[in-house]
Amino acid sequence: ALSELGCVWYEIEHRSDNKSENNGEYNKLQLRVNCPRGLKLTTLSTGGPQGPSGGLQKVAAAHGAVIAARWWDAMSRPNGKSLVVFELSNVLCPYDVLDEMLKEAGVDPAEAAALAAAHGTDYDTEAEGGGDMQPGQGSEQIKNKVMLLKGRSTEVVPKVLQRLQLTPGARLVCGALKAMGFRLAILT
Repeated sequence: ALSELGCVWYEIEHRSDNKSENNGEYNKLQLRVNCPRGLKLTTLSTGGPQGPSGGLQKVAAAHGAVIAARWWDAMSRPNGKSLVVFELSNVLCPYDVLDEMLKEAGVDPAEAAALAAAHGTDYDTEAEGGGDMQPGQGSEQIKNKVMLLKGRSTEVVPKVLQRLQLTPGARLVCGALKAMGFRLAILT
């Protein structure tokens, strides 16, 4: 019935959250298919005029099953593979965490600009908000800042983590996403 409409199987999942009490077999099956753009749910359920199968409803009835069809909304139905990735600096935290690491290590973050100039890289700290890195900033600036940390004690990391401040609303957003079943990751 699905192939007649141009749909392609994506995933078939036996849902164990709704077992039949008498025989212990699965009585709930979730099918995820990729359907052609513009296909209506009614056509998917009842079938198209060109197909002999009569759609999912007719096939299900022939096997004593019931069909509930809806468009997949990954934001409202996350699975164990659903992942949301956040940037730490200037997203989850209202400042550049790498700059805080440099300060804790006794290094002025503005030295990254001097290092960039020595390497012939254009790095304008005034244009970058007084030295704070902004989302999308180039990897050269990050490399320069990391080079300034080379040879420094790793004891600065727990100290910076202890005083880490979150952007207003970050805890709420992360908590809501976790409650919905998303996995979270931080890149920095």
